[in-house]
Amino acid sequence: MKRRFFLQSIFALFLITLICSCGAEVGGDDEEGSGLHDSFNYTSFPSGPWNLYSGSQDNWTISTSGTPTVKSAFLSVPTSTTSTQNSYFINDNYNKGVDCTVFAKMRILDAGTGTLGLLLRVTGLNGYYSLKYNVTDNQLVIHKYISSNHYSLATSPTLTGFTPASDHVYKFKISGTSPIVLTGSIDGFPSSLITYTDNGSQGGGVHLFGKPGFLFDAANSGYVTDFRVTEP
Repeated sequence: MKRRFFLQSIFALFLITLICSCGAEVGGDDEEGSGLHDSFNYTSFPSGPWNLYSGSQDNWTISTSGTPTVKSAFLSVPTSTTSTQNSYFINDNYNKGVDCTVFAKMRILDAGTGTLGLLLRVTGLNGYYSLKYNVTDNQLVIHKYISSNHYSLATSPTLTGFTPASDHVYKFKISGTSPIVLTGSIDGFPSSLITYTDNGSQGGGVHLFGKPGFLFDAANSGYVTDFRVTEP
């Protein structure tokens, strides 16, 4: 009898552990080692750990497509309006000051205008680092926002042949503390690779910790899916 009770207890503990581990993915966000992976497995957006940092959260939904099913955060400003929209979102499940890289598969459908990109080390009103692709200029740029001022730190050459309306993986890496090294790129376009070493001369300081995210500026349609943060 005691042996049977012991075996039943062990089995029950195993089931509880299994259920808890599966539950970590509910809501579309699960940690990947010391990093983060969000597959936007939500019914609406923003949802879960995603919160608006700046701009508007209007006109965002979850789009489902493909086989197997892929979910995306989808911006679609109604065609009845002539306005565009700014939206900066951050993920509250990750707030660190370690070396890391943020990846996301993104596309923007605006013809000849608009900006999309990634955010790192968002620290409230104090600022952030951003990697932005501007459709008009057809260039990738690393920015820093600090103490209410914006600084352009590095700019790629014109990306000949690049199609922003197609899916591309955008990559933004940060490493070090003093100085901080920032590196940005877009998959398949070696000329997009840009880097900058931030010693604080621009804006009188650096961002040592914060949250990751993504952005759309002056846009009316775009997608984001498969958002990841990895650590070395």
